[in-house]
Amino acid sequence: EKNEAPVISNAKITNVSRSGYTVTCTVTDDNAVDRVLMPTWSENNGQDDLIWYTANRTGNTYTIEVKTSNHKNDSG
Repeated sequence: EKNEAPVISNAKITNVSRSGYTVTCTVTDDNAVDRVLMPTWSENNGQDDLIWYTANRTGNTYTIEVKTSNHKNDSG
């Protein structure tokens, strides 16, 4: 039985403010998805503030809330 790779669609960034933003996407797979991890970092100084966020799941929709305070208060 062939397993297909998960498909990520409808990725979007919303609720952008000085304090952070929300990332949402839809993930579909022919097998159960155990978890979705989203890497996030600021443009300033490369990936020195890289964090892998575990997304919250609602159906096939996965969401993270990113706070700029977790990324040295950098944005961009």
